Amino acid sequence: MRESNRYLLSLRHTKYMSSTAFATLLEFWKQVTADGGQVKICGMDPDVRVGADIIGLGHCIPIYEDQRTALAAFQEEGRTQATS
Repeated sequence: MRESNRYLLSLRHTKYMSSTAFATLLEFWKQVTADGGQVKICGMDPDVRVGADIIGLGHCIPIYEDQRTALAAFQEEGRTQATS
């Protein structure tokens, strides 16, 4: 996997997401993963997280509290793949 195929979406300024926005996010995830890439989300507002949890978004796209934690997860996955 190319590093350019890794996407971290910071939603820290997002206070509301409609069902259409969640659907668009899932469609983006499908396209990226079909190309061998990864998507992660960080900084999700608690009110937005409720909606994400209701639709089970975290089962598809990993959700992290902050950018640092999400970036560390990318790095850890890279190390794991390098040793496999």
